[in-house]
Amino acid sequence: MATRMACDANVEKNRFEDIVCIDQTRVRLGGDSYIHASWVNITANRKAILTQLPLVETGGDFWQMVLDTNAQAILLLLTHAEFNMFHAAGVFPAEQDFVHFADGHIRVGEFKRVVIDRDWTMH
Repeated sequence: MATRMACDANVEKNRFEDIVCIDQTRVRLGGDSYIHASWVNITANRKAILTQLPLVETGGDFWQMVLDTNAQAILLLLTHAEFNMFHAAGVFPAEQDFVHFADGHIRVGEFKRVVIDRDWTMH
């Protein structure tokens, strides 16, 4: 049976309260940290991370997740209007730019936009 205890205990870290992050598939960060992100199977031996656009105050957790999981791809499903409305540029640097941490930095390679239909684009 699927549970949602971490999601319910961290409501302030979820952008949308009506989208549930299930405990059994969620990405676990070190310590007590939480991020609304789940592992999804792409193929039998390939996984990806599906997540909400992080809040400005959880942007650090997002990038920590990228480091901790050595993620090659992360899927964010949102419209272009949502990307602008929620100030995503405050969380994501320009392509080929760096995100700096106390103990190092990472370079962001590229963002890809995939148009699902005229109203939806996958970044």
